[in-house]
Amino acid sequence: MKENSLGERLKQARIEKKMTQKEVAGDFITRNMLSQIENGLATPSIKTIEHLAKTLNKPIAYFMETLVDENMTCNENNVIDIDEALVFFESKDYLECKNAVDKIIMSIDDNNLPANFREIYYLAWRCSIEVGLKFFLDKDYINAKQLLVDSFSYEKKTPYCDLNIKMNELLLLTKICIYLNQVEEAKQYFSEYEKLYSEYNYQNDSIFVKCELLLKDNKIDECKELLDKETTPALKSSFRYLYFLSVLYFENKEYERAIETFSKLIECSEITLQIRNDINKYIAECYSKTGNYEKAYEFMKKVVNLNNLAH
Repeated sequence: MKENSLGERLKQARIEKKMTQKEVAGDFITRNMLSQIENGLATPSIKTIEHLAKTLNKPIAYFMETLVDENMTCNENNVIDIDEALVFFESKDYLECKNAVDKIIMSIDDNNLPANFREIYYLAWRCSIEVGLKFFLDKDYINAKQLLVDSFSYEKKTPYCDLNIKMNELLLLTKICIYLNQVEEAKQYFSEYEKLYSEYNYQNDSIFVKCELLLKDNKIDECKELLDKETTPALKSSFRYLYFLSVLYFENKEYERAIETFSKLIECSEITLQIRNDINKYIAECYSKTGNYEKAYEFMKKVVNLNNLAH
């Protein structure tokens, strides 16, 4: 790491400008958050760094380079080591996990993303929500809101967006905005929550429950017949309909078609880790059945990585 920490550089730049913590924080963050950054107890988001750089008349690189570990590089498989962050995550030390992941993200070149960038941004998303919840419980609503809003930028780069977690995040943001008397924003977040809630319930329609039961009994033809009878356009284009269709391809030994449809589904951002794991297992099995053991191994490694994130 660089000799001077970000906190030390921030404090030095603030003193040089003869500004108080309150003046530097402005309306963007709280004075308490700025104090934590200066004392090395919190890692600022990229947006916060941009604010600090503008306020203190410093280039962004002045702060950014202190966060990048020169040894934090990709290995020969283009993978960044996230073991330290995972240890914090698994022990539910979300603040330390977020700090570790933020440093990793600072080292990422957007033009040359590491192979495990989705796992990295998933950790950043989850930890931002958990730390935001802690701030909320401590009645630090401003910092709680900032963390949750910042988490949206991480969410866009990860396909592991669990709908239940996303809905809880939107509901929490609604409550925070109510406490801050930001009524219009509260309405906006609650509207997004209601939309996801209705879609989530809709996708749990009885047809899919029945399909699952039929597959459990190995009644492949009956399941296919049930799906073929469905005429509702919205339901036929839904994720779960296409998921069961892919499973039928697999069960009928149409492995190439199964790989094609499963591969499209895996890019969907609104699926749970469990379903993503199931899809990876199916794809691995398809490649194994067709003799492509290298690809089969690749997808089984993804299963292992997701299992590490889930526990």
